[in-house]
Amino acid sequence: MTDYTLTVIDVTGIQTYIFGSNRLAENVGASQLVQQATTTWVRDCLPTAHNLKPDGSIDPDLKIEDRPELNAEVILRGGGNLLILFRSYPLAKEMVGKLTRRLLEQAPGLEIAVAHEPCDWTQPLGGAEGTHTRLYRRLNQAKQQRQRSAPLLGLGVTLECRSTGLPAVALLPSTGADDPRLPVSAEIWAKLDGALQKVADERLTGMLSSATAAGYRFRRDFDALGGTDGEMSYIAVVHADGNGMGKRFKALIHAYPKAEQNRDCLDALRGLSEAVDAAGKGALAATVQRMTQAFRSSAASRELQAFLAGLKREAEATIIPFRPIVYGGDDVTFVTDGRLGLALAQIYLEEWERAAAALPVGGAAYACAGVAIVKSHYPFVRAYELAEQLCAGAKKKLRKDHREASALDWHFALTGIGGTVEQIRKREYAVGNDPLHLRPVSLRPSNMTPQWYNWTAFDRVTRAFQSDEAWRDRRNKVKQLREVLREGGTAVEQFRRNFNLPELPELDQTRQHLQEQGWDGTRCGYFDAIEALDFYLPLPQEA
Repeated sequence: MTDYTLTVIDVTGIQTYIFGSNRLAENVGASQLVQQATTTWVRDCLPTAHNLKPDGSIDPDLKIEDRPELNAEVILRGGGNLLILFRSYPLAKEMVGKLTRRLLEQAPGLEIAVAHEPCDWTQPLGGAEGTHTRLYRRLNQAKQQRQRSAPLLGLGVTLECRSTGLPAVALLPSTGADDPRLPVSAEIWAKLDGALQKVADERLTGMLSSATAAGYRFRRDFDALGGTDGEMSYIAVVHADGNGMGKRFKALIHAYPKAEQNRDCLDALRGLSEAVDAAGKGALAATVQRMTQAFRSSAASRELQAFLAGLKREAEATIIPFRPIVYGGDDVTFVTDGRLGLALAQIYLEEWERAAAALPVGGAAYACAGVAIVKSHYPFVRAYELAEQLCAGAKKKLRKDHREASALDWHFALTGIGGTVEQIRKREYAVGNDPLHLRPVSLRPSNMTPQWYNWTAFDRVTRAFQSDEAWRDRRNKVKQLREVLREGGTAVEQFRRNFNLPELPELDQTRQHLQEQGWDGTRCGYFDAIEALDFYLPLPQEA
């Protein structure tokens, strides 16, 4: 029999589901539910026999066209998306029904979109009009036409959930005499399930074993991530995403336009998906390893040593100021102390480039990151949306400059002023039509305009303002300089003379006027570094 059914299952509204709460434990639980819905629960709902091993991994030797007993073959999964080849449509429909029922019972609020497409093995699966392309076209139609769920908002006298506003189904246990029991909806109750939280912790510590082996422990509490006791706490929300991954998968599909290439097409899809997933997880693990090595480095600065001395401890372990929320594939979101966000975003991009240097399709891959530095009680969903905007803006700038590279952007949301990143920068980061900032910045030299500015230049200048003998004891004057930069190069020169300040740290030895005036035509070279002085804690350089 050559008539199969190709099915795609896509988890929808992941961002709202995961990031819609200001409580890290709820974000972690939501992320774990998404992960389980696309792994463990899928395995449980598949018809027998299938190609998933007991540990959940895919057995590449089990191919549906070669094994008459095989009723389902999982092709790929990642980013909340699954592609499965079923022996028949009734089997596909039955599996989706079981999965949907389980979501309703164990993950309230988590929704999926599903599409099925007949798959005649004698017809092309790949190509511009193959089965795969038609399937995803059908999925997009299903997403656009589906009816939104309308939850019951309450009957009679109800209590409102603290996070979702929906009717409460339970009261959280009190943690103390002054802490009342808090009402939660079914969605939040599922996210906070103790067994689920334990599985999430085990999954995290298993992947980031270098941190736990070094005596660090992860927490599900924003207050443990930023600041020390008695200080205003800031966190950094970092969102990173691979560049052009959708185009890679599309190019792969188009490279197999013949029916006799169907198996090669599916194997290539799986190979690329698994390689991207391994690269993302490997980059995250390497980032954490470099962070903990920097914490223990003899080259740690006085500022870093003071920071480490203020970290919270629990049961003979140090609480690491870091927690991944979404990880897997080329998409990662993590939260950390506000002073570590920029350094860790840069390290992650470096590690992603290393891990994705030789993907099976398209070769070397790059990524962009957005970093939102906010107060710990800032609405988390807005912080995530800001980080996502910044990441997207970095990608847009690379496309505009026609560059294949990695880049990052950041914003300090220290007030409640709203608007998009673009609106805020036009309003607060410009002198006339000339921007004060040079963000986003490329990870490597000469990858974005202006070519004399990149992460290396930003890092060098910021470190100079923080620690060079000529500047480290003049922090107030440096901060005043930030406002003087708004008045132009002549005002900067006059300010330096009035207060007997040296030339500004070197950005480009061929542009002496930058060190004298702070400007190169319409480009201001120093605003970014000065603004970041209190929110950038450099880590010792990799050996």
